[in-house]
Amino acid sequence: MVLRSLVFCVLSWFLQSPCLAQDGSKPLRVNVKNVYVQGLLGLSANVAQKNAAIGGYSVHRMSMVGEFSDERAFFDAFARQVDARVVRHEQAEVFVGPCIPSQPLRRQSFGTIPVSLNFARVNTVEVLTLMQGMDPSRGAEPPPLPDLAFGLIGLRLKDVGVSSVVEIVSIASGVEIVDGRSGLSVRRQADCGPEPVTSQEIFHPSLRLKKCRPVEGAPKRCEPLELYRLENIVMRGWLLHGARRIAVAETPDGLTWGIQVGDYLGEHFGKVVAMDEQGLLVREVLENPYGFWYEQRIAVGFDNVRRPVLDHEPPP
Repeated sequence: MVLRSLVFCVLSWFLQSPCLAQDGSKPLRVNVKNVYVQGLLGLSANVAQKNAAIGGYSVHRMSMVGEFSDERAFFDAFARQVDARVVRHEQAEVFVGPCIPSQPLRRQSFGTIPVSLNFARVNTVEVLTLMQGMDPSRGAEPPPLPDLAFGLIGLRLKDVGVSSVVEIVSIASGVEIVDGRSGLSVRRQADCGPEPVTSQEIFHPSLRLKKCRPVEGAPKRCEPLELYRLENIVMRGWLLHGARRIAVAETPDGLTWGIQVGDYLGEHFGKVVAMDEQGLLVREVLENPYGFWYEQRIAVGFDNVRRPVLDHEPPP
């Protein structure tokens, strides 16, 4: 059966970050270091509830410190810093790297089934293959696309029609997509050098189960960051959107995450109980050698220094 929609919160919950819904334009403060360009844009667009895409920066990192009056001011400053060309599609703003050539917009005929995607660094071919499968007129198994070196793109799109998704992918990746009834073909691609073409992000969430927090006696499915060890989650800085602070973190697979107070992370039922400009305070639950369970608090600094906080100590 052809899916009629993809649920944004489910995909972002597994692949990128918790749903960081905010209402209206708010001041945005940014303090990040050595973060993936595509990851920062995707997380910022998620926080601001803006549709955005980016291509040409698969292996590029950046640092940024600043205070902006609203999200628009931040996106303008972001584009200037990374030397991106901004192409305004009616459904999204597309940030295009210098290695991506300009090309006329070719309209697509995949229909208007609403799709929501949230990927930081995903292969262009994988997105297009999924979009082909969303069009029932093309049959259950459209012909595969060639696995060419398109580089990786970032997408944060909510309730965007399939045709528009393909158009946005074309702009972001620098490929000219030709839609034939037998399937898609590519006429031109960007010259971005030896960028990686594989991605750790996948389309069908299949989180392995582990015993997380029980709900009425049954195991609860873990939050994504509970599948990583706490010591392997690297802090890259923070965003302050209005009054809400979001920690920017990276995992060994190259994904960028947003972490808020109340989120869970690490393998010991760790919960973020506080956050400030210095870092996070994480409460973990562990079992001692005698079979008794106890709580411990770990201060995780944005400088990636970690230390236990003893009961008689105040939080950092």
